[in-house]
Amino acid sequence: MESVPNMAESTTSKPDYSIHWRQFAAACLLVAGGQGLIFNSIANYITPIMYVTGQGSGVVGAAVSLGALVMMILLGFVGKILKKFDLRKILMVCAVASMACFICCGLIKSIGLFYVLYPLCTALGAIPAFVTGPMLVTNWFEKKKGMLTGLMMVCANVAAIVGSLVAGKLLGGEPYNMMLAFGVMGAAAMILMLVGASMAVIHPATMGLAPYGAGEAAQTENPGEVAGISSKKALKSPAFIFLFIIVFLLICCASFSTLMSNFANVTYGFTNAQGSIVISLFMVGSTIGGLIWGILDDHIGVLVTTVIGFTCIIFGILGMAFLSSTFTMLLVFAAVFGLGCSSAGTQQAMLCSRFFGQKEYGAIFSKVQMAQAMGGLVSVVAIGAVAQATGSYIPALIGMAALMILAIIMLFAAVGSAKKLWKDEGLEAPKM
Repeated sequence: MESVPNMAESTTSKPDYSIHWRQFAAACLLVAGGQGLIFNSIANYITPIMYVTGQGSGVVGAAVSLGALVMMILLGFVGKILKKFDLRKILMVCAVASMACFICCGLIKSIGLFYVLYPLCTALGAIPAFVTGPMLVTNWFEKKKGMLTGLMMVCANVAAIVGSLVAGKLLGGEPYNMMLAFGVMGAAAMILMLVGASMAVIHPATMGLAPYGAGEAAQTENPGEVAGISSKKALKSPAFIFLFIIVFLLICCASFSTLMSNFANVTYGFTNAQGSIVISLFMVGSTIGGLIWGILDDHIGVLVTTVIGFTCIIFGILGMAFLSSTFTMLLVFAAVFGLGCSSAGTQQAMLCSRFFGQKEYGAIFSKVQMAQAMGGLVSVVAIGAVAQATGSYIPALIGMAALMILAIIMLFAAVGSAKKLWKDEGLEAPKM
């Protein structure tokens, strides 16, 4: 593993946490490069790809959905991959290979090549972009874990906003500067992820350290001891099943953000330009929420924080459906919806950590991420199908609000099951 000095042997009374903060920086760089610049900004490239290949949005969108499917399958093997290979090598290989596929997308002339390259890009980018960042924060920090998870997701959101602006400028208008946009953005994301990968260490226990905030005694007494539930037991528990379904329902509702511009146009007759402003307000709410939920996690616990976040989603959905007769009100409820949806980035990582601990967090969290990929795969299609069948988005929005109410009910059941799981292992459950 990484040849970094064992700081547990230090004779100073005050532990040196510089390595811990380096891991936080690594997590921010990984999610900013992968999630922010590339995967959260993929909508910018759909129209240019349609223009180059001569295909419709449905055909191009299916390739994006195929990428989500391939990523979902790969996430099922992440636990075994992390156990067998060195983390830094995995991250570097995946970052280079994933972004090489993305850059090559700028050279395509046929839709068939995009169907090959983009799914490869998402599959190879899953570990550095989606799994490793939350895992590093969870493994290396006990104190301020929620706030730092939120800050990490803020980095991804800010990178997505910047990436969208830069990609739009680089692409220009028809015939679109595909090679330039894909090349510059892919190279930028690759550099960020490689820098993050070069600093990443999977767990403090591998260096004889304890997580930040675990107490000075933990730095010297049994620093390699990691509390938690084994993945074998966790994946068979009701708590995991509940969490998987909750994340799936959450992503199904959050995915409506991709249709908000069309919703504003079809439902209220607002222009495309106004629809873009609605999406911008959603992103502003999402960016603010990433920090708020993390801070609340540390102060009032993940259960209450998650319930508040889900309530914001319900309030935002119903507000957009029934209380947005003016453009200003629609903007307000779009921001509230974004505020709630940002809990998808922070709370699934925090809930997984509280439910099962850090013992085999990476193996368990990668399975939870499968629910996210699955939700992204089916939700937009399902919402669109309901809207097309009924002639309105309103029934779909009502259904989404009902799903979030169900998610809140299941959340309480999941917490009870998780506490019982810790008790059965003879361990004290973390604060929920």
